[in-house]
Amino acid sequence: MSEQIDIAVDLGAVVAPLPDIITFRQFAENPPTPPPQIIEGVLLQGCKMILGGTSKSNKSWCLLDLALSVASGQPWWGRTCAKLPVVYINFELHGWAMAQRLNALCAARPECQGTGDTFHLWNLRGHNADLTLLRPKLEEQLARPEDVLKVDADEDGIGGDDAADGLRYLVATNPRVVYVTKLTGY
Repeated sequence: MSEQIDIAVDLGAVVAPLPDIITFRQFAENPPTPPPQIIEGVLLQGCKMILGGTSKSNKSWCLLDLALSVASGQPWWGRTCAKLPVVYINFELHGWAMAQRLNALCAARPECQGTGDTFHLWNLRGHNADLTLLRPKLEEQLARPEDVLKVDADEDGIGGDDAADGLRYLVATNPRVVYVTKLTGY
């Protein structure tokens, strides 16, 4: 954990001070308010979600479907979704393959077609850049006043473990952002 903080600090993040140690009585008198649900019973604002599965088990399709559901405010697999802007960061698929998948999903789910202003796609397949180059564009997107669901379609993230940790920390320190990614190999 300290490595993630060190990387984030090196990139300019400000680390919040640690909370005070309190008694159970103090905690019970002022319990924290649960954050809003992004996906009913599955994902809350400010939380992270990891979708795991074996290779070729349609995890990327699932994440695209989730992103379209949230961007349009339509149910995802029977679960109510809040309507939020989505930033889908694509490290995995070629642009043409992403277009085919999005068109197929929108054809199968016509209720999700009206996402032109709420679904943001950042195709980074084939681009080699570390977080210092990608961070300004991501921060610009995150600076908008609305909440954001950020989907990273590659478990390796950006340019290796250090940069991926820095990105995860950057996203995690913004309470309006929800981070969703996938893991292969279960």
